[in-house]
Amino acid sequence: MTYTFNSPRRWLPSAINAVGRALRRIGLDPVRLEEDALLSKAVQRTGLDDFGDDSFREPLRVILASFDREVPATFVARIFVRDQFLLRLTNRLRIQHTLKVYPEIAHQSVDRPMFICGLPRTGSTLLHRLLAEDPANRVPRAWEIDNPVPPPDAVTYKTDPRIRQVERRLAILNFLAPSFRTIHNLSAKSPEECIQLMANDFTGIYFLVALDLPSYRRWFYDQDLTHAYRLHKRQLQLLQFRYRGTRWVLKAPQHLTGLQSLLKVYPDACVVQLHRDPLKAVPSCVSLIVTMRSAFYDNVQPNTVGDEWLTDLARSVQRGMQVRVCAKASPACSARFIDLHYRDLVEQPLLAVRQIYDTFGYELTEETVERMGAFLSTHPQHQHGKHHYMLEEFGLNASDVRERFSTYCEHFGVVAEE
Repeated sequence: MTYTFNSPRRWLPSAINAVGRALRRIGLDPVRLEEDALLSKAVQRTGLDDFGDDSFREPLRVILASFDREVPATFVARIFVRDQFLLRLTNRLRIQHTLKVYPEIAHQSVDRPMFICGLPRTGSTLLHRLLAEDPANRVPRAWEIDNPVPPPDAVTYKTDPRIRQVERRLAILNFLAPSFRTIHNLSAKSPEECIQLMANDFTGIYFLVALDLPSYRRWFYDQDLTHAYRLHKRQLQLLQFRYRGTRWVLKAPQHLTGLQSLLKVYPDACVVQLHRDPLKAVPSCVSLIVTMRSAFYDNVQPNTVGDEWLTDLARSVQRGMQVRVCAKASPACSARFIDLHYRDLVEQPLLAVRQIYDTFGYELTEETVERMGAFLSTHPQHQHGKHHYMLEEFGLNASDVRERFSTYCEHFGVVAEE
């Protein structure tokens, strides 16, 4: 079974891909994806030449060796990858330059940040955006993690010109994959996953969502992510330099995979782990991946995507469980975790928030409760359409999924959803 991206607006990317194929047939390749060419272009764009340490070079090379060679991509995908890689490289140059100009950034404290993690599609976006209504919480917005330099300023935070730049990028994404908005609605000003900060080191799940990278996928899951989290922290220090809150509130399912490294870099972190029936979470996640990749590949194989991500998600919860078991042995460490179940979060979100604040000792003011209540009333579930998916669409069966996650479900008391 294959999945072909279908949209009334498909004619434009199809036309671009046809042009790309024609150019490559006659030996022309206007989209150069060689390491030296990308680095030179980033230097040319910025006038800077210090990329910082060389940690990014190995993952960059692994991605380049995998992309379009192991699984042929469309011309549109090549354009997307070139632009993304140049964005990440220019970000590195500008970050390094800013740290030189303002060395005090590296000495800023990042106190008791909150991380939301768990399986994908467990309500983390709802919780993150709800917590963003608390003025004490500093959340990363899509526009600032896409372009973290110069450090955002509190005075111009809501009018920064980068907001419009990111809105244009998102408009292109919505054009290429219009159904993506139903699954995960994005805007430049919305709180967003912080994995893009790790993408500036070319290390993370960020690239695996849209791109089919078999070699990079294998490489990534063998890595110690401590260095990537150190760069992550350095960028939080930069982002809060001129605009900080009481605490950072961050979210990404990937944090479950890298939980051990996360706690090395953020030893006082507070962690919210969300849980959901894998029979719902897994196909919902795979559906998102298939939707994204169908904008960049012809004839995406949903069975292959399903098998890969079932393995990866099971591996992630297993790694997270290992860290949690160790943490449980230390009362002080164990007190920095709270477990929330999807159904409880969706049915009583304000109660879930109160449980988080009580666990971590945060103050929850009446004003904040009112703000969160107003957010819920104006952002109902399925506001942009309901996301439909089934296990069978991706070659998955219930008994296999149950078996892969049986230990996880038993350990955290995850129950089946109707």
